[in-house]
Amino acid sequence: MTDIDQKIEKLLEVSRESVKCRHVFLDKKIESNESYRKQMNSYCDEILKHCDADIIDYLKTKPDSVKLHFGLGLWIRNNYIYKGLMHTLAPNADEESDEIIYYLIKYVCGEIKE
Repeated sequence: MTDIDQKIEKLLEVSRESVKCRHVFLDKKIESNESYRKQMNSYCDEILKHCDADIIDYLKTKPDSVKLHFGLGLWIRNNYIYKGLMHTLAPNADEESDEIIYYLIKYVCGEIKE
């Protein structure tokens, strides 16, 4: 791993720590709110229509919402959130896309219970 890679990984680790508390809250929301799960399931179904097997495999094998923020997250923000087609109660588009990606990872990994 190069020096630059190490610095980037260190920054990603700081970001992971900052979203960890939000993800604990989201886990409780996922468990307890059926209408939220239905809404998010429909978002996942829509997003997955545009994902090939490689992307789905990546979500399953490298479930890191922080690393996915600038690729998949940006695509979700540009194609759905900014157009008003997807929304959560998160205070901004970055956190909305993180919430959707976090849920999407759980969805493709079979962790969502109906």
